[in-house]
Amino acid sequence: MCGRFNQRLTPQQWAEICDILRMPQIEYEKLHTRYNAAPTQRILGIRAAADGPELVPLQWKLIPSWSKTPTIRFNTINAKSETVDTSGTYKVPFRRKRCLIPAAGFYEWPKPDSDAFDDKKPFYVYRDQGRPMCFAGLWDRWSKEGEPFESCTIITTPANAMMSEFHDRMPVILESEHWPIWLDTEIEDAESLKSLLQPFGEEDLLKHRVDKRVNNWRYNEADCFEPEDAST
Repeated sequence: MCGRFNQRLTPQQWAEICDILRMPQIEYEKLHTRYNAAPTQRILGIRAAADGPELVPLQWKLIPSWSKTPTIRFNTINAKSETVDTSGTYKVPFRRKRCLIPAAGFYEWPKPDSDAFDDKKPFYVYRDQGRPMCFAGLWDRWSKEGEPFESCTIITTPANAMMSEFHDRMPVILESEHWPIWLDTEIEDAESLKSLLQPFGEEDLLKHRVDKRVNNWRYNEADCFEPEDAST
């Protein structure tokens, strides 16, 4: 699954995303992002718009457009890649409302029976060479009353070998050449889209242990993703 991540990308990481998607460069100083983003918080997503990809705030827990209320009881922070095209909650957004969720990295907690398990201390997982990630996401708009409310979910896929010590699933990290394809609203073929939702290669991922202060979703400091020995 994906339950916590770092969206405080560097200016260089945002610039790389903008270059690949041919977006205007982002005014970095105006971004309000988190080192320790948690479900139900506002995060930033990228979606298709009339003039090209746009960066928008979204609640991280998808509220379907058909919901009677702006809350929903079941868990919609993650959607399974295997059923994303058939689920009553996700099948319409999968066809028409796909988005990217930019990230510098994400946090995972080892399984209790893992050799890496140590007092619930999490690990930080990130790309090699400081490159940004973009998770495959879906968004939706709820507008039964008042102002429209927009939200999102992050798609997960079976874990690769490295991630399997943490969980049996991991977020879908799209290859950069697939970012424009994922946002292309003209593409609706389920099989071709689902073929992009694969486990990311472990050879391109790095990890290190971080302080268990990250366990508290309220903790949102710059040392969240620092190696444990650097923050103690």
